[in-house]
Amino acid sequence: MEIKITVGVITYNRPEFLKQAVDSVLCQTYKNFELIISNDYLEVPVTQEALGIENEPRLKIINQVSNLGETKNMNYLLEIAQGEWFVWLADDDLLHPEFLMIASKAILEGQDKSLVGFFSNFRAASSPDGIFPQPIKSIEYNYIDSPNFINDYTSRKKSLVGCYGIMHVAALRKIGGMPRLGNSFGPYSDTIVPILLVEQGSLCWTDEPLVFLRTHADSLSCKSAYFLAYTSAEEDFLKILSRVCSSNLVNINPDKLIANMIRWFSYNQWEVLHREPSLSKYAVAQRFFMHQLNINLPKLSLKYKIIHIIFLFRFMGIRFSYGVYKKHRSIFKSILLPGSESGQK
Repeated sequence: MEIKITVGVITYNRPEFLKQAVDSVLCQTYKNFELIISNDYLEVPVTQEALGIENEPRLKIINQVSNLGETKNMNYLLEIAQGEWFVWLADDDLLHPEFLMIASKAILEGQDKSLVGFFSNFRAASSPDGIFPQPIKSIEYNYIDSPNFINDYTSRKKSLVGCYGIMHVAALRKIGGMPRLGNSFGPYSDTIVPILLVEQGSLCWTDEPLVFLRTHADSLSCKSAYFLAYTSAEEDFLKILSRVCSSNLVNINPDKLIANMIRWFSYNQWEVLHREPSLSKYAVAQRFFMHQLNINLPKLSLKYKIIHIIFLFRFMGIRFSYGVYKKHRSIFKSILLPGSESGQK
């Protein structure tokens, strides 16, 4: 028995990277798939000839006539997918040659587990050289129920890229495909997808890195200095996470998971602020700490407020953190002891 998988590739003016991404799909050991490329770069159409491909019946190319943007382009691919299972792929990333084969086996073995998604670990680097040197002889599948998955995922015990899983098309469409979080390009939109999927069924994960995530200067996730794009997306993310936690299927206390995600967000906030050339190192640290103090800490229960403050003191350095604490002592007290006189203004 075989399943049909749709691989949907979004692309925007990266012809050389796109060739590598397409090659990583066409060389899959599993053959029952369709590959759809949606080109959002209007100036130059993508063709099979431009990709160095001749008469590949599994490949369909759509050159958009108006710019959709990343999220709409991804959801367009999901809308036209003919396979029962679906995976997105960006034009600068790669799949292991056995990714689809391993995923299909996991899906068939997990049919009695209400499986809606298979995910793997990944490797990230600027160059794929030597990333996938050997065929995989054996692999361990982890079929995970909703509470355990969300806990392991938000704490980053299980590493994966949220859009690079083989996901059941009906379940993916039911959650609305790729959501748009925040006020800009939607950071964390792919991160929230597995969390939304757990309301539809169980997930499978393997620690074997089957995805290559290319890191390069032209990547939006590596160059954006728009801090509000991240913080506004974080607000939307935490609202969705809280709702999922309170659903009948999941039904777990969100406090720890929100704390997990705020720590996750903190690392990214620090990196984004450092990309702003107008900010000195001190200004970066000051703005980062004040965001934690005014925005992130109030979202946490008392236990996790204390844990996050300890994290911040270690992350920022004891001397700087204590200096900020002395300067803003009243805010700390109002957060840790709501209603105290020292916190009232």
